[in-house]
Amino acid sequence: MKRVFRIPIAALFGAGLLLAQANRPAEADLKTAQHKAEVEGDLNGAIKAYSSIVAKYKSDRAVAAVALVRMAECYQKMGKAEAREVYELVVRDYADQKEAVAQARAALGAGSPARSATLTARQIWKGPGVQRDTTPCQSLRVGHRRIIIE
Repeated sequence: MKRVFRIPIAALFGAGLLLAQANRPAEADLKTAQHKAEVEGDLNGAIKAYSSIVAKYKSDRAVAAVALVRMAECYQKMGKAEAREVYELVVRDYADQKEAVAQARAALGAGSPARSATLTARQIWKGPGVQRDTTPCQSLRVGHRRIIIE
């Protein structure tokens, strides 16, 4: 009777080991790309490595989502707008990967440097009595007041 239980337990343990070993190549590839980015400082090389990981492990959605988030982090460090696009891709297409989506949403909510580095012009005051000065320092005239913009 004891033997009957030992065989299924051994089979389950063996299956667990096989599953753990199946993820090892993916983990090794992720660590190699991470080493390129963080130790060597080769962000372009890391982006290429993460891209190949996404292509190689597209059936393993967890690995692909992690690679995409790390790729977006590389783009973000470079100040490129692609970071936002990749984060949005993770949120949209990998919704089942909770941890990766949480990281992507946090990065999107914080306002990536690629987005915040853009200059935005907007008109503050408009109407009668508001004139723009043409002197070297920027200023506005509102009625009798002069407001200097530095």
